[in-house]
Amino acid sequence: MGFWERIRRVFAANINSLLDKAEDPELVLKQTIEDMREDFNRTKGYVAEAMVQLKRLEKDAEKHEKLSSGYLGKAKQLLAGGDANEFIAKEALQRKKEEDQIAVQYRASADRQRQSVEQLKANLRGMERKIAEAERRKSLLTAELRVAETRQRIADITSTAHQLPSSEPYEAFRRVSEKIEDMSLRAEVAHELSAGPSAVTPLLIEDVSFGSDVESEYEKLKAELAKK
Repeated sequence: MGFWERIRRVFAANINSLLDKAEDPELVLKQTIEDMREDFNRTKGYVAEAMVQLKRLEKDAEKHEKLSSGYLGKAKQLLAGGDANEFIAKEALQRKKEEDQIAVQYRASADRQRQSVEQLKANLRGMERKIAEAERRKSLLTAELRVAETRQRIADITSTAHQLPSSEPYEAFRRVSEKIEDMSLRAEVAHELSAGPSAVTPLLIEDVSFGSDVESEYEKLKAELAKK
């Protein structure tokens, strides 16, 4: 299974569908995150190799720029020595031109490589964020799984309740059901809170009502302030 397909399963996985496929949801989530980490480390290796190639291109460009500068200096020295060195000076300038062209090509390649490195780094940061999000999502899904498993066990007990000899097990069943319901509500609240501030409906001031004593005290204070 490909990397992005596994990410999709982490964020869109349905507990019931996993159970229907006779898969262990916890193992699926754990293996998915492990695969994501392996892909992250592999991509990190690609980024490192790309950075090494970039440094090589930059060093090659610098090498030819230095050679160009050296030929220029040599041409100046020859020209200072008189017209007798004119041909050799021109030859030095020709070599300088060639080194300049090579240096420009290396610089262009280095610029393209630098863009690739930056893109790879951005992808790497994105993968790291997705892994962290998957870890948080895994914790929530595991909690939901625990609730689902407990509900299934409760349902199994309910289906055979007519075989119980007394009302005591029913009372235990009621207490467990209330506990499971409380756990489910807590899981739902945790899920809503994890979605961010927008998931929580703010309390509107219009929703607040006060008693008559508060209203009376407010009008009295308002009148006193008006006199001042």
